Amino acid sequence: MRSGWDWTCVASATLAIVGLLESLLTAAIVDDLTDTPSNKNRECAGQGVANIVAGLFGGMAGCAMIGQSVINVKSGGRDAGRQVRGP
Repeated sequence: MRSGWDWTCVASATLAIVGLLESLLTAAIVDDLTDTPSNKNRECAGQGVANIVAGLFGGMAGCAMIGQSVINVKSGGRDAGRQVRGP
């Protein structure tokens, strides 16, 4: 019989894989829309480190969102700061 820790590890790994796949899909879509390449290894490493640090401070893990990213690009955004600065 599995312990609570085993189920926690399985659930954590599953969510990490789903989040990583969504981020890589978002990066591929944005690459196609902007005709620019992105560093997928850097994306994966950055997301992993950020989610671990967020967890240490009681934060919630996250990943790239396809809809928000596409709207940002179609509205003229070409860098991450555009989400903060606005048009």
